Amino acid sequence: MSAPHGPVGVLLVNLGSPSEPTPKAVRAFLDEFLSDTRVVDLNPLLWRALRRLVILPRRSPKVAKLY
Repeated sequence: MSAPHGPVGVLLVNLGSPSEPTPKAVRAFLDEFLSDTRVVDLNPLLWRALRRLVILPRRSPKVAKLY
């Protein structure tokens, strides 16, 4: 069964990884990735505030442990 506007596809892309497994390097990597307007479609000012004040400080240390 296809969607009303035609078939839907999924594209999986390897975007790389941080330069080193530290919270600082992961934060820089996530900030670059999440600041791309093609990745997140929100009001840029709202998204920048959320990214810098909530997401990056919380996610960077957690993600760095996974590397």
